[in-house]
Amino acid sequence: MIMNSLFKRPSLLLLFVLAVACLTAGETAAAQDTGRFAQGFYNTTTGALEIPYQIVNSTLTKPFPFGVVDGAVRGTLYSVTKIFGGLFDMGAAAAPYAKYAIFL
Repeated sequence: MIMNSLFKRPSLLLLFVLAVACLTAGETAAAQDTGRFAQGFYNTTTGALEIPYQIVNSTLTKPFPFGVVDGAVRGTLYSVTKIFGGLFDMGAAAAPYAKYAIFL
């Protein structure tokens, strides 16, 4: 009788842990998609601010004409990369939910 009750409790605990893990798995995926979409939106909206930021940053570390040119080129590259990366993140976060668009 004692042996039987010892095996019941760990199995119930294991069953409870597995049930909680299965129930929270969907929330975790949704939270990751929401976070990825928010990060993509942030990158898309603030991507254009990389140009003046890089110009100021390069001008402070390099001589005047070279710092401005280097900052403009570097800022443009960072800006384009940040904007397209943000668009990709927003699309990748929304893609799993595209199958529900038929119901709209």
